[in-house]
Amino acid sequence: MELRAGSRVGGHELVRQLGAGGMGSVWLARHPNLPRDVALKVMHPELARTADQRARFSREAEMVCRLSHPNVVDVIDRGEDGDRLWMSMQYVPGEDLASRLQRAGAAPPAEALRIVSAVAAALDHAHSRGLLHRDVKPANVLLSPQPDGTERVLLADFGIARGMEGSAQLTQTGQVVASFAYASPEQVSGGPLDPRTDVYSLAAVLFELLTGQRVFTSDDAMALMWAVVSEPPPDVRSLRPDLPPRLSEVLARSLAKDRDQRHRSCGEFAAAVRDALTATPSAPPPPPPAPSPPPRREPAPAPVPVPVSRSRAGAPTWAWALVSAGAVLLLAAVAVLVVVLVRRDDDETGSDPPPGVDTVPAAEVAATVEQQIEDQEGVGVTVTCDDDLPVPAGESIRCELEEDDTGVGYGLDVTSAGPDVEGYEWQVDDEPLD
Repeated sequence: MELRAGSRVGGHELVRQLGAGGMGSVWLARHPNLPRDVALKVMHPELARTADQRARFSREAEMVCRLSHPNVVDVIDRGEDGDRLWMSMQYVPGEDLASRLQRAGAAPPAEALRIVSAVAAALDHAHSRGLLHRDVKPANVLLSPQPDGTERVLLADFGIARGMEGSAQLTQTGQVVASFAYASPEQVSGGPLDPRTDVYSLAAVLFELLTGQRVFTSDDAMALMWAVVSEPPPDVRSLRPDLPPRLSEVLARSLAKDRDQRHRSCGEFAAAVRDALTATPSAPPPPPPAPSPPPRREPAPAPVPVPVSRSRAGAPTWAWALVSAGAVLLLAAVAVLVVVLVRRDDDETGSDPPPGVDTVPAAEVAATVEQQIEDQEGVGVTVTCDDDLPVPAGESIRCELEEDDTGVGYGLDVTSAGPDVEGYEWQVDDEPLD
């Protein structure tokens, strides 16, 4: 049966089609039990004809459901409806990055950095859970305007995502499913994959964000595959000479054919991009000073005899020794006082973050995590944090939460995902507090 507006799949009423691809189609649909809209991905029937294919779909859907990150589109449910497999996801109003590139062209470097940093945080989160995306491209990056005027960046469509173990093939038939223009060389050639595969694809997305052009282009699939595997990528500054030379080096590294030469993680790649774009070019050294003429020598004045006062010549030396000793004792006392004050100041400020590091107040961190847990888990909790959270990515603090319904308390770690990422990563302890 052909899908159309008004059809039902898994109890969901289809409203309108949002997109379509090689794996299936995505529809705006109404949730069967809740007053909310969802994005419903319906797989093509021919991809679900065998028990093995259905089992793989269910297993991979469960893996994606484990992801919980402010830059990842949430997966809500999955199921079967006759010969169709479906997966319901969080509906994100707005546009995807492919549409924006087609509409507006290349992005300013600051905007490109913001988008890539958010996607990098999402990918690192998936990698930490043992999941590769394998289809990172502009069409899977969603841009959602927020009420406060900001824009939220989310990574969607883990439809061909696979666990890191046994991920050498793109599909059971060896068919390349990911878009060739963004696929890594090992992905196209059927080699083993790891997180550096997604690093390559993210670098290809950044290249297009900055230039408005893809790294490799061809209307012929075989020619495009050959270019990805064999041809060197173009220098980004050949299209954008205004970009810093250091950025060319960063992109060339993560677009390398040999994955061992790439950045080890998406976060490391995004940090290198940030450093390249924000580094201040060093000023040229000043010219050496002109040689000065040799100094003019004046004749030395004749020595003037100094009469010796007989009344001072006979003065006792013990008085001067006493004055000198007093001065030494006074300097020693001042030095001891300075050391005491410095040590006391160190003791009082030892727990503060290093100077110049921005922090988020503990109360604000607790409120944000409470809202994240309520939105993502549907559970009301109260979170308390004693320390402020440093903003740089990877910094973490220890907090506690208490479930509103049961009153049971748990410890949790809250980790910053960086200044360009909304929300925080959090991990709740398995055992309750005593």
